[in-house]
Amino acid sequence: GKPHGYDKGASPKEMEELVEENDCFSIERMELTNPKSKVETPIKAVTYTRHLRAGMEGIFSKHFGTGIIDELFYRFEK
Repeated sequence: GKPHGYDKGASPKEMEELVEENDCFSIERMELTNPKSKVETPIKAVTYTRHLRAGMEGIFSKHFGTGIIDELFYRFEK
């Protein structure tokens, strides 16, 4: 069966540790940003959902299966 949870991304500390372990890269600067601070007008739910789906559909499909994807994003938009 499919997993029951979804792994979130690495924390800044975990990311730093992973980069240091790799030894091919170094971190010069790392900061968290607030994407909403760069938007001058409110984002419509449908637009936000389409952007989210474009970036995450493959990951969600692989993790949860393709059968729920349309319903998932429909509910998210609402």
